[in-house]
Amino acid sequence: MTRRLIWLGAVVLLVWSGWWWVATSALQRGIVGGVQTLRNAGWMAETGPTAPAGFPLHIGAAIDAPSLSPPGSPVVLTAPRADLGAAIYWPGNIAITAPEATAAWDTALGQTEMRSDLVQLALSLGPSRALPLEDLTLSATALTAVTAPIGALFSADRLDARLSALSAQDAPNTYGFDLDITGLRPDPSLRDDLRLPDSLPEVFDTTAMRGTLSFDGPLDRTGRGRVQPVALALDDMRIVWGAVSLTARTSLEIDPQGRASGPVQVSVTRWRELLDLLQNAGTLPADRRQQIETVLSAAAGGTDRLDLNLTVNRGVLTLGFIPLGRVAPIRLPYRQ
Repeated sequence: MTRRLIWLGAVVLLVWSGWWWVATSALQRGIVGGVQTLRNAGWMAETGPTAPAGFPLHIGAAIDAPSLSPPGSPVVLTAPRADLGAAIYWPGNIAITAPEATAAWDTALGQTEMRSDLVQLALSLGPSRALPLEDLTLSATALTAVTAPIGALFSADRLDARLSALSAQDAPNTYGFDLDITGLRPDPSLRDDLRLPDSLPEVFDTTAMRGTLSFDGPLDRTGRGRVQPVALALDDMRIVWGAVSLTARTSLEIDPQGRASGPVQVSVTRWRELLDLLQNAGTLPADRRQQIETVLSAAAGGTDRLDLNLTVNRGVLTLGFIPLGRVAPIRLPYRQ
């Protein structure tokens, strides 16, 4: 009896090991194919060698020096290593971990980098041939933003973002999203440069966003680079920093060129302190401060609370008949 159990265990282990090796080899081939697919779609995508990982309960791969950049985007994502894994019983639940990840892009101030000690991405796909997206979560810890000539700009303890499919019957091709940043704080040197008052605490109280995003098709393998957003509803955006707060809500329609149209409601408390911040940052010229403050004070009725009803029309933001500037196109990056 004992000998039979030993033989049975050996056979099970052999079969399990064989299945794991086949699945892991297929995953590695899928990584190579996925990188080539991204390149064909206009992405800059590079990786170093990959190695199998995760035995015995997960199929996985360790990827050396991955680097990604969407088509037409200045942002380059890099990490020394990325670990990709999925449960062996259902490879549609995918987890990606990247320590010491960096996002870098050029700005008017010079090259800017966003660094994180650890970035984790979890992807859940539906069990059908189309592999529809059901849930996508992103978390990053110990974030720091730096720019070449200035140095550290701000840091945050954690960032959490999520995109989840809503009911296909009630809201087809619509996904709920939320974003939370905890422990957001400007660097002490930046506080000095901006001459921030002591009344503003070191750490932001709240930085959060909630809403829904609708597309012209499902986010699945059938999209093939053609799916684009058609509507954006921002149910609640809230930034609270001591006595200063900013809230916004909007419901926008998006045309095929990515131009948004719709109303935007914005509320600001202690708005004069925000003008001080913009002036100290050099964004608001000192010779225009008085004129802008007079107009906003009239709109606020002489109070510290400012409620604005803005309008976006085909990508142009206006306050009444006054144009305020253009809103960036809302489109997913694909090669044209």
